[in-house]
Amino acid sequence: MRYLLCVLCLFAAISCQEATAPGPPRGGEKILPVAETAFAVVVGHIDSPDKLDTHGYAAQLSVVRSLLATSPSSELRIAWEELAASRKPRFEEGDMILVALTPLPTASLWDQRFPGARGDASVLAVAAAGDAYMHNPDSPTLDLLEHYLRLSVDQREEAPGIEALAQIVASASPGVATSAVQRLPLIAALSSSPEASLRPLAGAMNDASRPPALRKAIVELIGAKKLKALRPQLDGLARRSSSLQATALVAVAAIDGGLPASRAAELLASEDAALRVLGARFAVGDDQERLVGLIKSDPSPEVRGAAAAALIRSRGLAGFADVVPALGDGNATARLAAVEAVGELGAAAVPQLTALARDGSQEEAIGAVLGLDHCGAEGRMALISLAADHPDERVRRVAQLALGKLGGHEH
Repeated sequence: MRYLLCVLCLFAAISCQEATAPGPPRGGEKILPVAETAFAVVVGHIDSPDKLDTHGYAAQLSVVRSLLATSPSSELRIAWEELAASRKPRFEEGDMILVALTPLPTASLWDQRFPGARGDASVLAVAAAGDAYMHNPDSPTLDLLEHYLRLSVDQREEAPGIEALAQIVASASPGVATSAVQRLPLIAALSSSPEASLRPLAGAMNDASRPPALRKAIVELIGAKKLKALRPQLDGLARRSSSLQATALVAVAAIDGGLPASRAAELLASEDAALRVLGARFAVGDDQERLVGLIKSDPSPEVRGAAAAALIRSRGLAGFADVVPALGDGNATARLAAVEAVGELGAAAVPQLTALARDGSQEEAIGAVLGLDHCGAEGRMALISLAADHPDERVRRVAQLALGKLGGHEH
């Protein structure tokens, strides 16, 4: 504790020198969780960047703030690699960056670049293979991240860490917020967390000013980890028309183990194709009969494919005849959904698919061939026969492609 206080005091004296960097914050998606075990997590200006060899770079970093440090040095030498020749270097003269640093990698190439540096930590590497950084860090993000990193290892795995990460998700710059969304599922206690710790996630989920991709990731996290404490807020989003409604419905279904039949029926009647896809996915009982019509006539290929997949997964081979139109669908999206669903039946579907390949229309035969390609060894045996003697040249070619005997792709 005394050591941390010394570090804090040292950097408090120089943090007032921190200038507002030009431009909005950029990056930060790889900051967590590598920052938790880094040698240092600091903010500073890039000075004298230098290309060492084909891929290696180094620069001086004039530190203006430390979020976590093993060494209180105000001048650090950092190194990284640029493996993409067409990309400009990550850091240029004068850049203000937040960066997580680790000891140099053990590969001999790094020893050649910096002889003896690994032993005395005189040069540090940018963590996460050079990706643990952020340009133009903003003060609110730095404050939230520092608060989290100052927690003990045990606290990070309990309510204090969960709440701190949730606050980062809600209020930090998009890149660092994304890294926090990715960190949260690694916490074993997350699913049983009280609503108070998770509340910032609900706020961010409903905050239209937050990036759409981030909000979608939050909703998916709530569903994937079955965060029942946020079920009411999630259901509110699922009942409102928005770009996140379908994602929220999937998350609600993940928590509840499905959707009520009445809700699925409403979705099947929606004018929004994304909602009809969900209606097909969760249809039960009499509503499954409506799927047969959707397979044949819905204007959306996603809906046609979803309806076919839903019938096969609920009825198995008993639904095969009803999904034949999807297997022969001229749209690749609809066809692929049906092919993959039938393929999940494995060897049991081989006789029906083989018969369709022999007796169906050209498009249905091609769909059947693609289905056989998903049916393991038995399907492969059927393909060998079709590739050799099917009377339709195009069907033979698709079978040969499936067997890897020809180059190119059949569309």
